[in-house]
Amino acid sequence: MTAPPASLAQRTASGAAWGAGGALAIQFVSLFVQAALTYFLTRTEYGTYAKAFALLNVAMLFQQLGFREVLLGRGASFRLWRADVFWFSTALGAIGTLVLAAAAVFVLIVLGDPRLAQLIGLCAPVPLIRSVSVGPTIDVFDAMRFRLHHGLLVITGIAVSLASLAFAYAGWGERCFALASLIVEPLYALALWRASGFHVRRGPRLSHWIPLAARLRLVFGASAASWARSGSDPLLLGAFAAPAIVAVYFFAQNVMNQVFRLITLNLSSVLLPALNKLGDDPG
Repeated sequence: MTAPPASLAQRTASGAAWGAGGALAIQFVSLFVQAALTYFLTRTEYGTYAKAFALLNVAMLFQQLGFREVLLGRGASFRLWRADVFWFSTALGAIGTLVLAAAAVFVLIVLGDPRLAQLIGLCAPVPLIRSVSVGPTIDVFDAMRFRLHHGLLVITGIAVSLASLAFAYAGWGERCFALASLIVEPLYALALWRASGFHVRRGPRLSHWIPLAARLRLVFGASAASWARSGSDPLLLGAFAAPAIVAVYFFAQNVMNQVFRLITLNLSSVLLPALNKLGDDPG
């Protein structure tokens, strides 16, 4: 006898459990790796990474515009926008990559910091790589396939952390973080595409990008404000403090943010598609 399909409440509870379990696993490994890296990296190297990471988050603002929040809120009609979202997010990811490349040139020529410029240059492809996963991720959320989503995130997060530790042990210094991301994140994108069955059957339609951008402006503003409040510290501190001081601050900030990421980010990723399903239910 075939088991009845899981209810919305059961799927939501299961997604929350998978999200919390996955986040615990990632945060545990991340804390271990962050502590271990203090033995393999100097404070100067860690401080250089902190400043590059802050700049990477600036570039990621172009890619993390809130496509998921806006499109899932459109209900069943969101599938009509799938191709437009893919092309628009890819274009924004390319902009983020160009911003990082320009920042690397500026840091090298104007600020005269070749180590930071090299690290920023290595991080430059990351926004473009992540942008191609936006469409498949929205499909997975709409189908409430939380086990797939969180499972891939756990594998990717742990793989990036362990690869960073391996590169640091091998003597790659602050470049270990960027090298790990450049190896692992394309594999995550490929796995997500294959598992989600996402397809792009239409070319870019620039006329659809303007109304889409208009709907995303508030989410983008909120993301920019959030970065200015809590993500710009390493850049501001690095303007007048030594990299070693930036390293200590950045490490403490990362540890402090673990609880916030565990609770708020994972709950929101589960509740948003569940509430959207309720909105589509005529009963």
